[in-house]
Amino acid sequence: MTPAPGRHPAAHLRPAAGLPDGLDLDRRTGTLYAIDSVLGTVWSVPVAGGAPTA
Repeated sequence: MTPAPGRHPAAHLRPAAGLPDGLDLDRRTGTLYAIDSVLGTVWSVPVAGGAPTA
């Protein structure tokens, strides 16, 4: 997926075998949560960008 002009991805989730299919944004902390039902993982990503953590 290519971001819109002037935008960049906040993070790249790995491994590619996963399927992040649920998203939730915590506006208070500035954290995006991505739920991966295939790998059974909840990723957290700072909305300002950075490395995702599981």
